[in-house]
Amino acid sequence: TARGMLVADGRTGPHQATIGVLSPNEDQIMGFSWNGSNSTGYITNTANALGLQGGGLDLLTARNNGGVANVGIGNSANSGYALDVTGSTNVSMGYAINGVSVLNNTSLNFSAASTANISAASGQVLQLTGDGGVRIGDGADGAGDPTLLTLDQSDTTPAAEILGSMYYDTTIGKVQCYEADGWGACSSSPDNFVTLSPEYTNAVTNGTGVGTMTSDICSDTLNINDGSSGQPTICGTNETYNFYNWTTDQESAETKDIYVTYQLPSNFTGFVDGSTSLVGRTDNPCCLW
Repeated sequence: TARGMLVADGRTGPHQATIGVLSPNEDQIMGFSWNGSNSTGYITNTANALGLQGGGLDLLTARNNGGVANVGIGNSANSGYALDVTGSTNVSMGYAINGVSVLNNTSLNFSAASTANISAASGQVLQLTGDGGVRIGDGADGAGDPTLLTLDQSDTTPAAEILGSMYYDTTIGKVQCYEADGWGACSSSPDNFVTLSPEYTNAVTNGTGVGTMTSDICSDTLNINDGSSGQPTICGTNETYNFYNWTTDQESAETKDIYVTYQLPSNFTGFVDGSTSLVGRTDNPCCLW
């Protein structure tokens, strides 16, 4: 039952010897050998697997799996994959398939001879076709819930202006697209929001009221016309507004109208319900309207 280490020479010509260790039942041998070459040294085994352990844990296993080389990291390399890794992997440079880089520290590329599929546990989710098309879901025409494409949402218009971009606007409750005319409802007139500030361009006044109308500015930041003791916050914190000021000494109600002309775009179709507002301020607590 003795176990031994041997130095063996199984060839007839001059060459380096093999240093080997016998298996427990002495029917297999693992060792170090040049295997007939002066350029490549081998760790060889007459059995089908070589392993590297630490503390009883399989660190690395190389296996001849029916004539196919399998390597397992953290496992016994029995999965049938050429490389089977148990645990997370970290690639410092890049990852390639068939010589084509698909993952590096700047990009993730999907490449296939014709069509590439990305699937989840529930089924096919995304398909990239060879002619440049993109399909969400499996394309089946049947019952059940379809795969959804969900856009990001915001209550403000994005700062980026990229043709073909889309998002869901929570303020107006519509999907918005960036087209040649700007952000707006997709494939229709854009939902452009316009702010008009006094003094209004092309404005005219009308009405029989007796009094004087002037234009001015209020600013909390600049501390100009920023309220009075009775109405101290006519302009709120960090607010600045231009305004028209109506002054009259009449005791009866006076009427003065301001008409503003604004050129609507050629593809205008209508105003969004509830989207028009007028801001009015006063420095007199009796008369805020």
